[in-house]
Amino acid sequence: MTALGRLAMAVVRRVPPLEYWWNQQRAARDARLLDPDCSDKPPVLVYQMAKVGSSTVARSLQQADPEQAVLHVHFLSPEMLCGAGARHVRSKGYFGLPYDWHLGRALGERIEKLDRALQVQVVTLVRDPIAREVSGLFQNPEFASTELRDRHGRYDVERTVEFLENALCAADACDYVHNWFDRELRKTFGIDVFAAPFQKERGWTLLCNERARVLVLRMEDLDRTLGPALVEFLGLDEEPKTASQNVRSERPEGSDYREVVAALRLPHRVCERIYSHRFSRHFYSDAMLADFSQRWSATS
Repeated sequence: MTALGRLAMAVVRRVPPLEYWWNQQRAARDARLLDPDCSDKPPVLVYQMAKVGSSTVARSLQQADPEQAVLHVHFLSPEMLCGAGARHVRSKGYFGLPYDWHLGRALGERIEKLDRALQVQVVTLVRDPIAREVSGLFQNPEFASTELRDRHGRYDVERTVEFLENALCAADACDYVHNWFDRELRKTFGIDVFAAPFQKERGWTLLCNERARVLVLRMEDLDRTLGPALVEFLGLDEEPKTASQNVRSERPEGSDYREVVAALRLPHRVCERIYSHRFSRHFYSDAMLADFSQRWSATS
């Protein structure tokens, strides 16, 4: 981006209504990249639940081929977009809706309009459900039911751990993770990730129907699997390097995050319930689930 472009964006971000309008226009423009006659190289849709390493995948794709359009969203279904939008409006106001929300809505409308006129290339990811919940809280602490930070922005570790313990011990703990694929990928593209075995040893698998080609990756294996998986999925000439992005422990609040992770310990029955869910059993081996349980269990 040129110096003039950076100056323009700085001005836009200081005026909420202008930023809101800009995000709408940019999202509508980017959504048109899905049109079959828009480009010889169709975009890759990095489409997954939040905090599962998707920024790393998107960045790696862009570095491997700067001409490859990469569209990055968490929600496409109207139901999930409505819920996410309501949370953002409550915490940040009407003009606080982020670009990825606008893009999700624009893409959802475009996909519905195009219907079966295209086969979308989708990369999606999974992660240890408990680790994802912890990282998700640090990503959006304003969505918590209580204030977790002091006036300097530092996290109260004891209060944050208590909040996570209560949330993860609840009957609906990890509902977002457990149901994302049914509420999103299956509803949008008709692909049921649970209908076909996941290649647990390899760490990734490919699924396909007339509406989408989907690469499913585990976040825990990205350093090992991202390169060869993208070569097979996209037909790249060489493996792209893994470009780590948005790593929680390296952000300004990283020390608070590490303290919370070190202090958080859950009853064994809670870990057992979460890791016996079909989501965990489908994507992770018994050995991996045992390691996760040991990491978070109060008996470890």
